[in-house]
Formats: sequence, structure tokens, C-alpha cells
Amino acid sequence: MPKKAKSPKVSPEELLEALRQAEEERCAEEQDRLHGKVALELKEYNQRRMLLVETVKFFRRLEKAAIDNERQLADRKEWTDFLACRTSPDPVSPPKLRECLFRWTFQQEAQEKSSVSWTLAADERSPLTQDPSRKRNTRKDLREIFRNIGGIYLPTIREALAVLASIQKSVGKERHEISAEVALVRDEIRKFISDSLDRMTFRIGSNIARDMETLDPVMSDFHFQEDNVLAMYLWSFRPVPLAPDYNLLMKVVNMVPLNLVLHRPSALELKDCLIRGMWLEFDHYSNMDPTHTIPLPETIPELIPAQETEWNERQEVKRKRLAALRKLREDYDTEQRRKQAEAEALEAQKGGPGAGKDAKKPAAAKAKVDGKKGKAPKQPPVPESVPAVITDETEVDIDAEFEQQEADRFWDTLAFVSPKSLPLREGYINLREYAIVGGVFKLARFDKLPQPMELRPDFIYINVPVGLKLTEKVYRAFEPEELIKIELQLPAHCHWWDEPTVCWWERWEEGEQFIQLSPELQQFHLKYDEIEAHKAMLLFAAPEHRLSRALTGEPKLVQDFNLVDIPVELRLHYLIREHLLPRVPEGYRFRAELKRLYTILTERAERQKARDREQMARDGMMQKYEQFLTENHHYGEGVPPTLLSEMRLPIDSDIDPREESDTKRTGSEVGTSALQEMDEKLQQFSLAATDEARYLHPPVQLCQPLVVGRYDGMKVNVADQVQEMEALVQRMESTDAMLDNDSNERLCKMFSTLLLLLEYLREKEKPTFPALPLKPREDEAAGDVSASRSTGRQSKQRRLLEIRTTKKHPLGLGGRTRTLSGMSEAALALEEKKKRKRKKSVESVKAQQERSVLQDASQKAELGNTSSSEQRVMSLIEHEPGRWSTMPIRSQSYDPDQRLLTFYTDRLGVYGLAARKYCNIPFVHWNMRRHGRIANLTTTITLSSKSLQIVFYITAQGYRLELQELGKKKQTKKFLEEVPPPHLLPADGTFSLEELEKFLQRMNVHLFPQVDTCFYVTGMEPSASPKHPSMERHNLRCLGVFCLTHNFQSCLWNRYANRRTALVLSRELIEGREEPEYETVMITPLKSQFVEVEELCSDSLEEILLAYHPRPEEQSYNADCYGLLKDSLEEPSRKVLARTPALLQWNVGQLLQKLQLLSYS
Repeated sequence: MPKKAKSPKVSPEELLEALRQAEEERCAEEQDRLHGKVALELKEYNQRRMLLVETVKFFRRLEKAAIDNERQLADRKEWTDFLACRTSPDPVSPPKLRECLFRWTFQQEAQEKSSVSWTLAADERSPLTQDPSRKRNTRKDLREIFRNIGGIYLPTIREALAVLASIQKSVGKERHEISAEVALVRDEIRKFISDSLDRMTFRIGSNIARDMETLDPVMSDFHFQEDNVLAMYLWSFRPVPLAPDYNLLMKVVNMVPLNLVLHRPSALELKDCLIRGMWLEFDHYSNMDPTHTIPLPETIPELIPAQETEWNERQEVKRKRLAALRKLREDYDTEQRRKQAEAEALEAQKGGPGAGKDAKKPAAAKAKVDGKKGKAPKQPPVPESVPAVITDETEVDIDAEFEQQEADRFWDTLAFVSPKSLPLREGYINLREYAIVGGVFKLARFDKLPQPMELRPDFIYINVPVGLKLTEKVYRAFEPEELIKIELQLPAHCHWWDEPTVCWWERWEEGEQFIQLSPELQQFHLKYDEIEAHKAMLLFAAPEHRLSRALTGEPKLVQDFNLVDIPVELRLHYLIREHLLPRVPEGYRFRAELKRLYTILTERAERQKARDREQMARDGMMQKYEQFLTENHHYGEGVPPTLLSEMRLPIDSDIDPREESDTKRTGSEVGTSALQEMDEKLQQFSLAATDEARYLHPPVQLCQPLVVGRYDGMKVNVADQVQEMEALVQRMESTDAMLDNDSNERLCKMFSTLLLLLEYLREKEKPTFPALPLKPREDEAAGDVSASRSTGRQSKQRRLLEIRTTKKHPLGLGGRTRTLSGMSEAALALEEKKKRKRKKSVESVKAQQERSVLQDASQKAELGNTSSSEQRVMSLIEHEPGRWSTMPIRSQSYDPDQRLLTFYTDRLGVYGLAARKYCNIPFVHWNMRRHGRIANLTTTITLSSKSLQIVFYITAQGYRLELQELGKKKQTKKFLEEVPPPHLLPADGTFSLEELEKFLQRMNVHLFPQVDTCFYVTGMEPSASPKHPSMERHNLRCLGVFCLTHNFQSCLWNRYANRRTALVLSRELIEGREEPEYETVMITPLKSQFVEVEELCSDSLEEILLAYHPRPEEQSYNADCYGLLKDSLEEPSRKVLARTPALLQWNVGQLLQKLQLLSYS
């Protein structure tokens, strides 16, 4: 047997060197691959920009065609509405909306006032006539004619609903939040609709015998139903005497228009009550729920700017990675140099190579002994990991890092719409996951209204008081036997995929948060609307009297300030008018008053001088006239008379004595009336105080309460305040004070000092009014703020000024202490000697005043602080109007075959049916192809989910659909041999995209995902959905372009591909040829190509990995599906693509974007 050849022994050093060389070769090959990849990416980046620009230009042509068509339809509708006199108001103009609201109210009131009870025209003997032309006017016949009482209210309700729809459409079209004023008008319109229904209820309930049908001798009801708007049912006992066991007469209330049966518990009283049940197709409650609306998401960017942003981010990630690797290499080199330096230092310490050999002998001997004990298995040497050398040409693979970073950023942008961002609470409905379907049901119990009395057939006496309104009687059940049982037949126009959840509309005033408030706050919130209405009325009403404002006792809070530097935000006009002018003492004036007084006195003196000059001129003329008469009489008759033309004055005989007196009196009256106004004005500025009272009744204090907050931290003594006020008065009354108008001397520097000075002067002067009557103690503590010092009088007066100190200091003050006058401590050194002389005489008075201040403060502090704190707390708490709650629902059951829902509740109110929105998402399968021949110009999109199959028929005019539940479809095929023709909706015309969405939502078919749908959809791979937004939006529009030339279908592997990759099956359809096999199109944000998908096994066998192989391998680069599919078209398909209507391509693309088929299939 030949011996095996021995392999040459390889030393560990050689093995390490071989491994190191292999690693270097692998790194070199990786760098070559990365260099080629980077060069290819740069080439594709330059090509992508040009290719996408061509696609975007084509999309803009489609958009322009759609905009032109929409403008034509809008103009046509506007012209048609104008000819039909159906001009709708501007939905974003509150004045126009309020004008419509006023017109609707006026129309209803006019019709109500003009309507006459038809019972007055009833004639039971009319059938006995022999005249065939005379109409029958029996009560039965007239009831059939006038039974539609809703005709008064329904037209205006329909108009109001149309206006509300236009407001909602304008908000959704402009993609902005509704303005506050428009939202207020919207709520007013909703209240008008509710009030209209209440007035209709009031009108019917106030005349049961006339408007309600008689069920039996003791009961009556009323039915009203209007499709797609509302249904109403009223029930009440007739105004007849009832037996004691009346409660046993009515156990079940069958509300036929509502398909609802109410089982009355024994505790629910029905005597003297009116039961109302309403079904409203419109839901005006849900959008007031805080979970209904989410913030508007950012607009999805186009693919070109999105790719530019990603390109820059990739370069930034690459730069950071290279910087980190370069830093790692530098740290490695530094560590190696340190180790080498330590080894050299250690060798130098040992003293040369001989010492080194002796040192190695014990170690070798020890290794030999260990080897004898037992040989350890040889381990292959592991090469030390050495960081690569980073140069300017080094490339790194950053695809995985960038994709993870981009995915994290995408989910971060969705954080503001996630369920965590919503105010979710247990027992309340999340309207992002659920929707109120089938309208709302309102059940209420009202007090029975007064009924008219028919004294004779042609005379009715109505005893309904003016202004009487419906009064709801609340019912609450506390025991199980007191619960109300309700059986509801679910609306037939909706599809019910699962059992709906019954919920009750809970107003905020009925919730736990409101119950926990104090009774005062509860009353404040309940009457807040009345308070705001009163404030709004005061804007256009006469100002309130000072007395009413003074009696409130609410102080004005003002922070102390320097009179030289007045804060800009201070309402100086209000402060002067309400607080300074009323505090000015009677004997003092300010500059404006003195100037005005001086002007009035000057004008009066000038008028007096003018009258004196005129009188002197008249006296001179009369003197000359008398001299003339004397001279003329002296010459006699022979002398010719002097010409009188130079001075023509009347003689005494020409003037009537009575007329002269009248003239003088008239002149004096004119002068007196002219001076009377000035005298009245001068009385206002009289410098001398009168001793008698000016008014008949005791005057009211005009000064408003004021609280001034000072920045000084130290408390000022009352005695010091009095001394300082006396010093200010002496300075003010000195002869050289304020002589010059331009003098810069200022008596007071701080506002608080001025107020204290005014109060001191008012208390010091002689009173000009009788003493005020004593007020009760309740009025004393009604909210007045205690004064800073006592006046020393025995009668208690309200404190209208308070100076409060705080520990805060404004900028620039630092820690300095200042006095009330604003003077520093150094400036007061000269005043100390003068104050010491007066200190002894004032101490006794001040002690008494301090005691009175303490007593007043102790009596009023508690009440005053309590009232002021309550006034501060009395602010409106921001809250939602209400929420849909499931807490009143004790139990519920559902029969899917009969669609019968039964539940038990403890109260009446507003009820809704909450159904899960996204039961049919994700889609199991979808398919898009042309319908019939090319000449039909129709494309169909078929969607299949676990519960339904829906087919959209798309034309250039709009959308139609065919919907079939899968369970019903199987039953139909089982019992019928021939499949019935499809039932298309609408029967006439087409839907727009907005109308299509509303129509499907009304049927409880939610197929259009929202931005937060991914949080509420089950059965989706979290790493695969939703897809890249810009990529999906752009390429779905590309697929819509080829709606007549290709057949597209969902791909099974799409739900397992990552979110930056989408897979679609595609094949070209040529009329007259057999349909080819499907090809798989791979779509990424960077390119699109035909591929073959291969499934790979992961290490854990729990994850599906996919590999994509281009088929064919040699393909030209295409940035999107538009270039990929267009380049592969054959000549017949190119002609079909050229003839495809632009509106058809636009409509298909818009529906595909709305469905988001790449993300949810």
C-alpha cells in the first residue's frame, strides 16, 4: 500500500500572510466593483434627469386638458344655475353665507305666519251637496292634502345642506384648514337645520288632533320621510283623560320610518310627554370629534425633486461613512505606533540581546514541561482585523444604510398622524379607524305642549304662550330592569361587512371632565354663549353706565411704571379716562384744562371788548346827530338844510317804541344764549369749591378699583407714605413750582406715586357732597380691593386703590430700593431732617391708622382674594364639543342574516353606528385593461377583496361602477344559470372622482387609503407598505397613460418586496391577436425594468428574500414605466396610444393614485 504524500508544513506566519493577501485581493475586487457601480449610478443620474423631464412634460399636457375641461363644466354649470335662478353663495365668504342664512330664516317665518289651520275650512257636510263641481272638504280629505307639513321646512334644509357641502368641498379642494369665521358660519347653518326640525316638531306637537294620525282612542303618531335627507317619527298620548294604568298601555314604540323599535321600561314615563325619533342622513357630529381630523400632510413631492434630494443625502451619508473609516484608520495607526514605542522602550530597559536570550530560557523550559503534560490542539491563526487605508478614490457601499435612514425618516414624518398622536381614551371611538355609517339616530322625550281648544268648528282657541320652546326630559337608568331595549334594522343602502359598534354622542357638558369642575366653572361654561352674545351686543349698544361698572368691584391690574418711560402696550387712554380723571381733586387742574379755561376766558373778554367798542361808536354817532339837529334849528328857515345823505339815520318818529324794545330784547337774548353755553362750561372748571351739593341724589363714586403692582421688594410704612405725600404737596404748592411750561421738573416719577398723591389730595380737601349712606356688609365685600391706607373717617368706604409689591425686578433696576416717588436713597438724605421734626406729632395718628388698616384687611382679605382668584379662574377651558362614546351601551347583539342590531342603553340621545373603515384593504387582486373594443374608449379596473368585488368603468366623461358582495355573488351563480347583466351606477351620467368617493363612503365602502391607513390595516408587511410616495404616484400615472394598450395586473411578490421596490404584471394587448404572457415590471425610485423574480431562503427561514434578474439581461436604461413601456410598444399599439383621449388617461391616472394599488395590494 503506497504511503500518502505528506503535505508541506506551513508555519503560522506563512498562513497569516496568505490570509492577509487573500483579504487584500478581496478588498481590491470590492473596490473595483464599487467603482463600476458608482460610475454606472452617475451615468444613470445624468440620463434620468432628461428622461423624467419628457415624462413630466407629457403629464402637464394631460393636466392642462383636465383643467380646461373642468373650467368648461364649471362655466356651463354657472350659466345653467343662473338661468334657473339657483345662484349659490361663495363658500369662503362669511357675509354671503350669512345672507343665505337670513333668507332661509325669513322664508320659514313668513310661511309659518301666513299659514292658516286647514281645520277651519273643514266641512263634514260638503259631501251632501248636489253640486258636482264642489270639492269635498271633510277633515279626512283635507288631512290628505295638508299632511306634508315638511314642505315648509324641507326646501330650506336642502339648500342649507347644499351650502354645507360646498363649504366642505372648497376646503378639501384648496387643501387648507377652514377659517375661523367660515367655521362659525358653518356651525350657525347647522344650528339653523336643527332649529328647523325643532320648529317642525313644535308645530306638530302643539296640535296633535290636527297633524298626527290617530292610532287608537288614546294614542297618536306622525310619520315623515324624505329619502336621502331625514325621517321623523312622533308619538304622544292624545289630549284625552287617561286611566291610572296608562303606563301599561304603551310597551313598545315602533318607529316605522326609522326601522327602529323602542321597548319602554316601566321607569320611563310617557304621560304628558312627546316622543321623537329622527334619522338624519347627514352627520354633523363626527367632524367635531377630536379624532376625526388630522393635520394636513405635506404635499408629496414630484419624482425629480425627490430624487435630487435623495442624491444629495446619499452623498452626505457616503461622506460621513468615509470620515468614520478614516478616523478608525487613524486611531489604528496611532495605537500601532504606541505599541511599537512601548516595545522599543522595554527592549532598551533589558540591556541588549544577551539579556534577552537568558530571559527566554525559563519561558522555553516552562513551555517544554507543559508540552509533556498534554498537547493542545492547534488552532488556525486568526489574522488581526486591520482597517483599510482610506484615500480619495476609496468607495463604500451605503445602500443598506441609506435605505434604513430613509425608511426611519419616512415613519418619523407619519408620527403626527399615528394613533399615539390622537387623544384616544377607553370607551371612545377612534374615527380614524372607524366611520359613522348609515346616518345618525336622534331619540328624545319632550314635555307635552299645550293643545288648542276647538270651541266650535270655525273657531280655535290656542293657548300656546309666545316664545315657548321644546323642553327635553332627560332619562337615566340605574338598574338593569330600567335599561331601554332598542331593535334597529340596519339601513339597506349600506354594506355591513362586520358587526357595527353602537355609540352615543357625548357632549362635553355631560362628560367626566366637566363633572369634575367646580359648580361655578360649570355654570360659567354653560352660560358662556350667553356671555359672549352679551359682549357682542355691547359692541353695537350704548356704553354701560358707570354705576353698573362700579358696582362690579372688579379691580384693574396695572404694573407700576415710570411716567417718563410709559410702556407701549399700556392702554393709556383708558387709564386716564377711567382712573386718573375721576381721581383729580375738585380744586386742582391739569394743563389741558387750564389751557381750555384760559381760551374760554380770553374769548369771553374779546367779545366783551367788541361789544364795548360798538357801544362807543353808537354813542358818538348819536352825539353827532344831536349836534346836527341843534345847528340846523339855530340857522332858521332861510338857511338851506344840510344834506342828510352823509349820515342817514332814522329819527324817533320813524322808530316804533315797541319794535325798538323787541329789537333790544332780541339782541340781549341772543347774547345771553351765546354766553350760556360758555358759562356752563366755566362751571365745570370753577376753581372755587361750592358749599352746597350739586345733585339732587347722593353721588356715586366715580373712581374704578385699581391694583398697581410695584417691583420694589420692601414694604413701605404708612407713616412714611403720609410724610412723603405732605412733602410732595409742599413742593407742589411752592411759589416757584411749575412756572415754566417747558420746565423739566417732575413732581412724581412713578405712576403709583401719582395715584397715591391724588387719593391723598381728595381725602384732604373739604367734601363738596353729603355723606354717602352706609352700605350693607355684603356690598362691602362684593369685590372691592382694600385701600393702601385708611382715611381716618368713621364711616367705612370702599378701597379703590391698592399698591402691591413683588419680589421681581425689571431689567436695569437690579437690587436697588426705590420710594414711591421714584427717588433714590441718596436723594432722600436731605429730606430726613425735615421729616424728623414732624415725626413725633404724626406717630399717634399713624398708629391708629395702621390698626384700622389691619382690621379692614383681615375682614376683606379672604372674600376679596377668593373673588379675585375665581375671576381669574373663570376662563373658558378649551375642549372638544363632544365625542362618540360606547359607555352608555351596556350590551349589543347582531343578526347578520336579518341585519338586525339589538342593544341596551341607559339613556336617550344621539346614536350612531361605527364600522371599521378598511375591512377591504389590502386588495387581494386587481386588474386593469380596456373594456371591449378600442373604439369604446373605456378602461376597467377590477378590485377584489375578501368581501367584495368592484369594477370601475372609466371614460373621458367620468366614472361608473359595478359592485357585488362576494357572498351574494356566489348565491346568484348557484341559483341562476345565466349571470344577470351588470348593474352600473349611476344609471344616467357619470361620477366625478369626488362624487365617486362620497358615493362609496355612503355605502360603507372605503377603498381610498389615507395618509394614516397603514396604521389600521392588518395583513400587511411593515417593511413593504406603504411604498415610496413619489415613486408610486409618478409610476401609477405612467400606467394610466397605457390604459388602452396594456393589461396590468397585481403581482404576488409585490407585498414581500421592500418599500422602495414595486412589482406589476404587464402585457401588451393588440386587437386581433392572442394575448401574450405576463411580464414582471420592477419599479424603483431610480429606474424601471423587466425582471424575473426569484425567492431566496433566509438564514432563519422566517423572512422572504427576493432576487431580481433582468429579462432580457441587456436592457436600455429607463427612469420610469413611461419610457420602459413606450420603447417596447409595437406599431399598432403606438397608433392606439396616439389616439387615446387625454381626459381618459388623466381619469385613469387619478383613480390609480387614489387607490394606491402598489402600496395596498
